[in-house]
Amino acid sequence: MANKFTTSVNIIRDSERELNYIPTPNAIRVVHQISNDFKMGVRSFNIIGSYGTGKSSLLWAIQQSLNNYKKHFEVNLLSDPKVEFINFIGEYRSLIQTFSEYFGVQDTRDTAKHIFSEIFNRYHDLGKGNRLLVLVVDEFGKFLEYAAQNNPGQELYFIQQLSEFVNNPDHNILLFTTVHQNFDAYAVSLDKVQAQEWTKVKGRFREIAFNEPIEQLLFLASEHLEQKESVKASLELIKDSIRLFTNAKAFHFQIDSLRGISEKLYPLEITAAYVVTSALQRYGQNERSLFSFLEANDVTGLNFHVRNSYDKREKQVPFYSIAHVYDYLTFNFYSFIYSRYNHDFTAWKTIKATIEKAESVFDRSTDDYVKIIKTIGLLNIFTLSGSLLNKEFLIKYASLALNIPNADALINELESRKIIWYRNYHNCYVLNEGTDLDIPLALIEAGNKVSEITDVTTLLKKNYQLPPIIAKEITYKKGTPRLFEYQISEQPIHSVPKGEIDGFINLIFNDRLSLEEVIKQSDGEQEAILYGYYTNSRTIKDLLFEIEKTKKVIQENRDDKVAVRELENIMRAQ
Repeated sequence: MANKFTTSVNIIRDSERELNYIPTPNAIRVVHQISNDFKMGVRSFNIIGSYGTGKSSLLWAIQQSLNNYKKHFEVNLLSDPKVEFINFIGEYRSLIQTFSEYFGVQDTRDTAKHIFSEIFNRYHDLGKGNRLLVLVVDEFGKFLEYAAQNNPGQELYFIQQLSEFVNNPDHNILLFTTVHQNFDAYAVSLDKVQAQEWTKVKGRFREIAFNEPIEQLLFLASEHLEQKESVKASLELIKDSIRLFTNAKAFHFQIDSLRGISEKLYPLEITAAYVVTSALQRYGQNERSLFSFLEANDVTGLNFHVRNSYDKREKQVPFYSIAHVYDYLTFNFYSFIYSRYNHDFTAWKTIKATIEKAESVFDRSTDDYVKIIKTIGLLNIFTLSGSLLNKEFLIKYASLALNIPNADALINELESRKIIWYRNYHNCYVLNEGTDLDIPLALIEAGNKVSEITDVTTLLKKNYQLPPIIAKEITYKKGTPRLFEYQISEQPIHSVPKGEIDGFINLIFNDRLSLEEVIKQSDGEQEAILYGYYTNSRTIKDLLFEIEKTKKVIQENRDDKVAVRELENIMRAQ
């Protein structure tokens, strides 16, 4: 984001520095919201966003726009205002003391009054006309942390007085603060009375959420890469990559902007781009870490790949793939990835162990096997549930982005060596954490040991306990709850509700029963019974059979913890 790259923006240090700021739709929305709220009389704004989402950059860009240094936004507060910014950066110290030192106020009983007098003098010194004085407290949370631990009553009262002083709609004095978490999160150590005061102060500020979604971060990245000396994109490769990405349904995305972003991101492949951005949101600091990735010059980075991976035969740079992303993350975030504080620790440990196993098993094409394992491993961690990451996807991705033309044979070999498994119920491959049990074969053999399902209703009752529900409309009208109880059966029931139960919802599972028979029963029923007839009873019966088979394999392999964990995943999916 800068002519000389910096990992963060300092609103004091960089106030007159030329930064190449790229306004995102999310940032534009926030500025419009501030403008509209200002016109309604709001003067105190608290911008909330996680680490590195660009809050400081946003404040810097607003200052540049209002001072007419560079119009990043149309900040419609006043017509041709005379503007002054007073910037503070949070420290673990007293906010009262910080303001006193800045405005040269002696510590007296009326310190706050004198501070506000000095602020108003600065506002008055702007002269006549449309005056606008803007107070900015970046990293406000550090002041709040200090306030919570040191004299919270006095510090909090000053913050309340400050916001009330600023919120006078007769004066054009603005207060911007930024925090990484909700205001209340800083009050966890306070007693009940102090916490209530904290909540009251919070209400003096207009809270604005500022978290850039993945699409916005990739938009920033694409704009940033376009301004650099970039490599020429192959439109055919881009089209193939987008088609593969959209069919996989592995991430939420906006199809309209996908092609433009993909071309600008090249050679960063679009699925890899979503993976690395998701990882940096989870392990790094969002925008800050993303730009660190784009500017990195180590051997795992995008820049090194561009400089050293030119394919003379194809006359282009190959894709920077998910396997490259794995190398970058392990190189730059190793200490966190393999720490117990990482929620994904087990998954990363499994990838590492699986790579080591493949390297010991295979003598040829080892690098290609490892690339496939890295790809499967990261997709398992970062993609959405329900993604279509089947064998067809993996073969096409390997050919397109991993430069592996014979991926089909390699995947088959990894499966036969029990290094990877295919989960039919999730349409994806997973890594074998370490079991010799051939789970698909064991499930097939279990079919000979489990009796055919004849009594569907008993098994359904065993697996599902559905609580009674309230008939809402009649409850609203009469004022007395009307409770309906679920009943699972093979035949339509005829029961009289008793006690607290006012009626039944009868779920019927019987592929030998016709819909006409159920309708006939319903027509003649005088009790409050709703009949639900399942037309897919055969499918449900087959699935119950699969559940019983899975339970049988679990019982026979209790000592194999890895196999049991995988079988339990299968059973949950079923």
